[in-house]
Amino acid sequence: MGKLSGQLKKYKIGLVLSGGGARAFAHLGVLKALEEKNMKPEIISGVSAGAIVVAFYGEGYSPNDILEMFEIGYKATIRILEDL
Repeated sequence: MGKLSGQLKKYKIGLVLSGGGARAFAHLGVLKALEEKNMKPEIISGVSAGAIVVAFYGEGYSPNDILEMFEIGYKATIRILEDL
């Protein structure tokens, strides 16, 4: 790695969240458990559903806030589908 190795920051806790719609709920559980242990990740990334969770979490929303938003979105989607 040469010159770059001296520039890399070493993180104590990092988290990567995967894709998959239903996994988003599991991601929220992991974040909540980490918070309960005062273990907030210093760096976090995600793909697909994980990226959505990361975006909200990075903006300061709690796992419970994000879950509430997901539930509101789900209920709105069901209402739209019922009207078709």
